[in-house]
Amino acid sequence: MSPQSMSYGVLKECLPFLARRATENKTILEGRGGAVSERIRLGREIYRRLLPFNS
Repeated sequence: MSPQSMSYGVLKECLPFLARRATENKTILEGRGGAVSERIRLGREIYRRLLPFNS
């Protein structure tokens, strides 16, 4: 479990923080080895493990 932070206060003060976090998350999820490729790898592994039962 990791600690989570939550911004609170006036929107004018919170928006730069939220925009920065959105950019960071987008980079992590779309980058090389990101969530998309991880999901593909997991799907392949699940299919590989279930393949013997499909026959």
